[in-house]
Amino acid sequence: MSLQYSYPPPFRHHTLHLQDGKLQPSSYPVSAVGLDDLVTDPIPIIDMQLIDRERLQEACRSWGLFRVVNHGIPLTILTQIQELAGRLFSLPFQAKELLGSPLSYFWGTPVLTPSGAALGLGLGHGVGPHAGAAASRVNWVEGLNAPLCKLPELKTKDPLLSSLRSCLQEYGTHMGRIATSLFHMAAEDLNLQPKMKRGSYLSESTGFVRVYRYPHCSKQISHLGMDVHTDSSLLTILCQDDVGGLEVLRDGKWIPVRPIPSTLVINLGDMMQAISNDEFKSAIHKVKNNEQKDRISIGYFVFPGDDAVIQGSNYRPFKYKEFQDQVQRDVKAVGYKVGLQRFRIDAEFSEMNN
Repeated sequence: MSLQYSYPPPFRHHTLHLQDGKLQPSSYPVSAVGLDDLVTDPIPIIDMQLIDRERLQEACRSWGLFRVVNHGIPLTILTQIQELAGRLFSLPFQAKELLGSPLSYFWGTPVLTPSGAALGLGLGHGVGPHAGAAASRVNWVEGLNAPLCKLPELKTKDPLLSSLRSCLQEYGTHMGRIATSLFHMAAEDLNLQPKMKRGSYLSESTGFVRVYRYPHCSKQISHLGMDVHTDSSLLTILCQDDVGGLEVLRDGKWIPVRPIPSTLVINLGDMMQAISNDEFKSAIHKVKNNEQKDRISIGYFVFPGDDAVIQGSNYRPFKYKEFQDQVQRDVKAVGYKVGLQRFRIDAEFSEMNN
């Protein structure tokens, strides 16, 4: 079957028809870090073997996003997970739709229900001044949602799914280690209660992986791979291939987050901004599609535990589930995620006075 039929039907007529009928492949991150790339890269760099606490705090405050090196994940795992993701997305569209629980396939939107089903297909995921336009946009993306704690429930004899399950489980262990280390270090200056700092503010049991493919498309397509948004997570850890397209907003300018081999990109989510009482920022970012290549990225997301109450002088007390439920209601009602603004104390006062 032609690769064209692996894409969701609305995407097929807008992908390029290359002369040889094949998509130009991306190369996977098997090489070591290029020092020249790191020297010229504007994104803050954190060395996991010797974390500079001041550098980490500054990255959390001024960027909400940084790059990590020396993270301890074997390059073979990074290569394998990218290769397996490429094979998965090359399957026929109908086969991906039939993938069994606990895996769930989605396309056109990054907004999912708690069960992993696409919510509001055809709606974007917007914030800020672009939010109104987001309601009419389809995100040029397809993905696979994999709750890590439920992966043992995946009973399959399919060699591809079996290999993917094993790889995701090993990858998830590394992700939990990295997320916990970075969170504990970043939270040291936030004066959190010890129980909260070391426990339920970050719960590894909430971690899930989303594997994304951003189909290549012509310049005539106005849609983004993922519209302007912030993540709802505490932390997100991203493994990119070599295609590029991720951009972060800083000081009113969009900064490309270039793919650099064997590095990972960390961005803070809404829960980290709320926990820090706005000292840290939830990174505003988007993804552009490439004209010649599909882009594959693997995102790990982790959240506060069910018992964690987020509170501060800027926010009324709430739990992550309340936040998640509000996001679901907003997407259904207005077509985009409103986010933390719903929970700010000054927003409550504003509503009371109107």
